[in-house]
Amino acid sequence: MKTLKLLVISVVLLLVSSSSFARPDDGRIKGKVFDKLNGKPVEFVAVILSSLPDSTMKSSLVTDSTGVYSFNAPAGEYFISIQMVGYKPVKTSKITLLSKQQKELSPIKLENYEIKGVTVTTKPPVIEQKADRLVMNVDGNINTAGESAYDLLKKAPGVYLDKDDNVILRGKEGVMVTINDRPTHLSAKDLANYLKGMQSSEIGKVEIITNPPARYDASGNSGIINIVTKKNLKPGINGSVYAGIKESERFGANAGANFNARYGKVNVYGSYNPGTYTGKWHNDMTRYMSDGRFVQDINGGWRFNDGFGSFKIGADYDINDKNTIGFMVRRSANTEKDNLSSNTSIYDTSNVLDSVLFAKNKTNYTYDNTSYNVNYKSKLDTLGKELSFDLDYAVFNNNSTIYNDNYYYNTDGSEKRLPFFLKGRTPSDITVQSAKVDYVNPFLKYFRLETGAKYSKAETNNDLNYQYLKSDSWVDDPSRSNEFDYTEDVLAGYISFSYEKNNTSLKAGVRTENTKSKGNSITMNKVVKRSYLDWFPTFFAQQKLSKNHTLGFSYNRRIDRPNYEDLNPFVFYVDQYTYQSGNPFLTPQYTNSFSLTHSYKNSLITTLCYSRTTDVMTDVMVLDDKTKIAEQTKQNYNNMNDISLNVNYNYSPVSWFRTSNNLTAFQKRYERNVGSQTHKQTSLTLNSVNSFTLPADYSIEVSGFYESKMLYGVFEVQPQYFVDLGVQKNFMNKKATVKLSVRDIFKTLDSKVRAKYDNVDLVNHNTWSSQSVALNFTYRFGSDKVKPSRQHSTGIDDEQGRVGKGR
Repeated sequence: MKTLKLLVISVVLLLVSSSSFARPDDGRIKGKVFDKLNGKPVEFVAVILSSLPDSTMKSSLVTDSTGVYSFNAPAGEYFISIQMVGYKPVKTSKITLLSKQQKELSPIKLENYEIKGVTVTTKPPVIEQKADRLVMNVDGNINTAGESAYDLLKKAPGVYLDKDDNVILRGKEGVMVTINDRPTHLSAKDLANYLKGMQSSEIGKVEIITNPPARYDASGNSGIINIVTKKNLKPGINGSVYAGIKESERFGANAGANFNARYGKVNVYGSYNPGTYTGKWHNDMTRYMSDGRFVQDINGGWRFNDGFGSFKIGADYDINDKNTIGFMVRRSANTEKDNLSSNTSIYDTSNVLDSVLFAKNKTNYTYDNTSYNVNYKSKLDTLGKELSFDLDYAVFNNNSTIYNDNYYYNTDGSEKRLPFFLKGRTPSDITVQSAKVDYVNPFLKYFRLETGAKYSKAETNNDLNYQYLKSDSWVDDPSRSNEFDYTEDVLAGYISFSYEKNNTSLKAGVRTENTKSKGNSITMNKVVKRSYLDWFPTFFAQQKLSKNHTLGFSYNRRIDRPNYEDLNPFVFYVDQYTYQSGNPFLTPQYTNSFSLTHSYKNSLITTLCYSRTTDVMTDVMVLDDKTKIAEQTKQNYNNMNDISLNVNYNYSPVSWFRTSNNLTAFQKRYERNVGSQTHKQTSLTLNSVNSFTLPADYSIEVSGFYESKMLYGVFEVQPQYFVDLGVQKNFMNKKATVKLSVRDIFKTLDSKVRAKYDNVDLVNHNTWSSQSVALNFTYRFGSDKVKPSRQHSTGIDDEQGRVGKGR
């Protein structure tokens, strides 16, 4: 059965990735482009096919080496426009195409500009490799009408959204998503809902920054995805409303609205996104011990009781043409209930059942986050000098109540010992504040200076209180309780210079960050203080070798600081033999990365990367042979070496079909502190997104993902794969969209993990509500030409990303 599923998936992906045939009733428009002066054919000319009467772009391509272009299109009325640097633009008269008609146009003769000083522009390619980033140009290059920013993000090179809408870039999690270089500061779900409400007509391009330059925080080695919106100053109001339902073993729903209003010097914007989400999961784990084995069967489920919700409200005021001040308030909150039950069967060395532990675990979570931002931006002159300030303050309040009931039985079902009942409360309060300033100065025509500074302060308080039931009364359990406070101050500054002339681009910079932190476990009387100064250099170079070939190189050094909850020595119990805990002695990890990139026609992009991470943070299982207790926590290993080859290919052979494929092959090698042990694995990931545009504003999208055996520290994850399918219909003049989507249509997605090191030997198989059916409706109101809201930087992107779930 599994072989059949793999075969079906392979056939589907092969068919959608290699389709290049036209629809039966399509006609064909063909022509040739010449230079009027010398009579020679002109290659690489941008040719755009648009429909009448609304001038909607249907397809675009470039001429081949003989100057020939060819479009497949359904019957209708069209015109062709041509743009090429150094030539006057050309627009044909009306072209009437009948069904199945083969129509060859008269040769088009391009005329050179003769007047010096005239600047001619042409539309950029869909995919463009820059010195420090990869750019997917959206505006005017691909037919994106009716799509959302969420749909566009899934098509971006090397980008993958997992089952929980977490953004993964080239196999790495923890990606920062920004809009106009401004962090969104949203959870994965909230970000997905926000992007689904943003229409593609607002977006100019998507930038993929795998090695961020010095102006960005030095934290994180996963990269940044920056969505750049169009600039339009027309007044008016626009926005969207959406609603959806989802069935994934249990029913869920979501809805929301966002708006943007601009009148005169004032721009007001906001959004609200409520919803519910439910699911189930099942886990089988076997732990092999020196004197037997544990077989653990866990059934769990989770649901948002009152659902989740987020809102944002903000405003900008243009003091004059050069100065703008703004503010923003954002809040998100949810309540969640998790219920799990586990049966742990304990066997002796002869594989004979010795006893059984049955545990019930019920957890109620509440999460609340409110953040405030005030910002100011000044354009100092007309040449591009800018100065900006940001002040931020955020409060996170997390609470959870945990009930853990344990029952012990003999093999005949009789009670082995009295039950043990445990109750815990884990309130967690976090405040984050920051201030930053940035300055930009283009000078000497080809040079650009960027510099700035930032100060941030984070304070956390975690008070874990456990009690156990004794004689029908709850008694404090000091051995399991703990109060932990953590403070961290980071003072940073950066400077970078860039140079761009003709076919050469260079950019170099350095960022310095001075960090002071203090972790205080009040209950355990343990204090961990740290103070360190770090330097983070960056360098980028790119050379255009010819019309078709571009070569680039980059280097940077980055840091990953532990999440606040990973530093908290709290204990979260699954049962009496299995729990999770934090590690207050966890230290930051540092990564040096090198990459070499080659781009061919901005369609085939190949990148070779090498990175070395020291003091790498990774999840481990610590097993006590005497007590049989398994503790999952995070520890620092010596090093991790990662070498990878990434190949991205984007192709649109016909106007109604496009495919985006990304393949990454890499080897990870972990070096452990203990006994100079190493763990290594060579892996492969493949992501393919294929879109079909059908008549009557229908479209179909088929996407697939495959991941071979992977290594995450000491844990070896077996291959994973799935296929998604979506059908979409636009109507009401493309203002409204209905989309039916099926995730994991063959229900193949699960997680099988093996770990074998030291005295640990375990196998784990986890399944969840991976297959789902969703129906979503979106309606966009107002004018598409109203300038989008100015997305503000909230200087706490790194700090907020480290908050975690807040158990």
